[in-house]
Amino acid sequence: MTRFFKSSLTAAVALISICGAAQSETVEHTFDVDFYYTAGAPTEQIYSEFNQTALTACREELRGVTSPNVRRRFLKSCRADLVNKVVMASGMPDLIVLHGEETGAPVSAAVFAQLSE
Repeated sequence: MTRFFKSSLTAAVALISICGAAQSETVEHTFDVDFYYTAGAPTEQIYSEFNQTALTACREELRGVTSPNVRRRFLKSCRADLVNKVVMASGMPDLIVLHGEETGAPVSAAVFAQLSE
């Protein structure tokens, strides 16, 4: 059975325009991403698929941005934020623990208390 999560991201992207003097402009942009996974699939597979879906979605949002530095920073923060949101929304303890191990972020007892409610 295929399961589904929707995650939303508001991304602040620093776009640099060069017109005489360099100016920095922050643009907020919100977009939704659909995450699918197969129930019963190995946790590592689900996590990998969530990461790939997030990366693909973030790349699509960068169409037209040519600055390599802006692209790199945005992709890194965008992917990390989307994966974090969908992992937490999944409510799957094994996935949350794996995400904590992969990112180095501690998983608090409060998260597991919420999952058991």
